[in-house]
Amino acid sequence: MRQLLGEASQRDSITCFMSTYAYIKAAIRPRIEALPASYLPPPAAKRAIRKLGSDIRDARLRRGLPASVVAERAGIARSTYHKIEKGDAGVSIGIYAAVLQALNLMDGLADLADARNDPQGAHAALERLPKRAVLARKKPGSKESS
Repeated sequence: MRQLLGEASQRDSITCFMSTYAYIKAAIRPRIEALPASYLPPPAAKRAIRKLGSDIRDARLRRGLPASVVAERAGIARSTYHKIEKGDAGVSIGIYAAVLQALNLMDGLADLADARNDPQGAHAALERLPKRAVLARKKPGSKESS
């Protein structure tokens, strides 16, 4: 009798599991697939972030600071700090900024996209300038302002 109850219970568990799986497959999976794909930065951005992480590591070593001290100053976990040194693109820019602040390297971050550091944008702005300047003509019958 116990064996029969055990088999029935096992069948019910499998049926329950299958119905849960069927529910997930029918109801939840389409919603998940409709979500936007996670952002993957282009290879050039990945290289730049890895270089930034390497430069942060070098700056820390030049200062003779252990990773735990820099992480504590930045207010982050040591594991997150290690992700930064590896150049993990999943770490937010705010966390990178906190680490740069902890290493007194914040000045460079504020000037990254500054107009003075944008020769391509300056060139595009020059191309949009008009070729010649034309004064607006006065319409007949309008009053002259003196």
